[in-house]
Amino acid sequence: MVTLKNVAEEAGVSVRTVSVVLNGKATEGRISKAIEARILKIAAEMDYRPNAMARATRTRRTLQIGVLVRELSNPNTGRNIEMIGQYLQQRGYKILLGLSNGRVEVARAYLSDFLRGMVDGILNMEPALGTADFRKAGVRVPYVHLQRRSPGFNLRIDWEDGVRQIVNHFAGLGHRTFGFISGPAKDPSSHARLRGFERVMKNHPAGAVGCVRYGDWSLEAGLAHMPELRREGCTAVIGANDMMAIGAIRWAHMCGLSVPGDFSVAGFDDTLSARLIWPSLTSVNVPMPRVAELSVEALVNMIEGKPGGPAVLMPMTLCVRDSSGPCPASA
Repeated sequence: MVTLKNVAEEAGVSVRTVSVVLNGKATEGRISKAIEARILKIAAEMDYRPNAMARATRTRRTLQIGVLVRELSNPNTGRNIEMIGQYLQQRGYKILLGLSNGRVEVARAYLSDFLRGMVDGILNMEPALGTADFRKAGVRVPYVHLQRRSPGFNLRIDWEDGVRQIVNHFAGLGHRTFGFISGPAKDPSSHARLRGFERVMKNHPAGAVGCVRYGDWSLEAGLAHMPELRREGCTAVIGANDMMAIGAIRWAHMCGLSVPGDFSVAGFDDTLSARLIWPSLTSVNVPMPRVAELSVEALVNMIEGKPGGPAVLMPMTLCVRDSSGPCPASA
C-alpha cells in the first residue's frame, strides 16, 4: 500500500508537506502552487489512498454514519436507504449498515458496535429503538430517528392528516364502514397512523365505523385479515403501508372478488408497487426524498457542532388510483 512517506520521497518533499496538500490546506500551509500540483500528480499516479483508520485516529472522525434498519425485504426500505446513501455521499460520508431482521437484541448489538468509534453519527430506521434506548446505551454521537422526533431535530410526518384524506375520499364515495390494518401493536412507528385513524373515526360527521386489525407490515398480513374485515362489513380497507394494502387486493383476486367493485382499498407510502399492482393502489404519498434529505442534513449539522434544524411537519398527498370506487349498492 502506498503511504504518505512514499509520495513524499517521490516528490522530494517532507511527509508533513504531502499531508498538508492532500488535506486541502496548501494555501493555509503556504505551499506553492507548483509543489501542490506536483504532489497531487504523483499521488494520483501512485494511486495513493488515505488510511481510513489512521485518519480517524488523527482527526477523531470516521466519515461513516451507522444506519440501523429492520429489514430489506420491503422494496420501499431499500429505496429509502439508497436516498439516504446518496445524500450522505454528497456530504462526504459513507453508510455502515446494521440490519436487525426485526430482532431488538440484534439492533442493540449493532448500536453497541457503532459506539466503539466506528461512526460519527447514527441514523435510526429501526422502529423498536427510540431515544430512551439510545440514552440507556450511552450514545454520545449525534443521532436522528427517521420520521420521528429526535434530540436536536424534530421532523414529524402528519399521519393523521393522511388518514383523514383517505377516509374523506372514501366517505365521499359513500363508504361508511372502514377496515384499518395497522402495523404491530408494539411497534412505535405504527402508533401515529393508528391514532390518526381512531381520531378520524371518532370525529367523522357521517358516523363512520372503524374496524382495526394488527399486521406486521407484510403482504401476508393483508391477506390474513381480509376475511374477518369482510365479515365485519368493511367496504373500504386501509393498509398502514402499501404492502398490506396490496395483500388485501391479492385476497380479492384469490376469492374472485372485484376491487373496487366489491370493496375499495388504499395504502400508505405511494411506493412503486402501488403503481404496478392491478388495480393500481390509491395511496398517501410520504415525501421520503425530502424526509431523507432533511434528516441527513440535520445529522451532519449536529456532527459539525451546528443546530440540527427547525421543527418540520411533513404534509401528505393522496394519490387516487383504480382501487377506489363507490360503496357497493348491496352494502
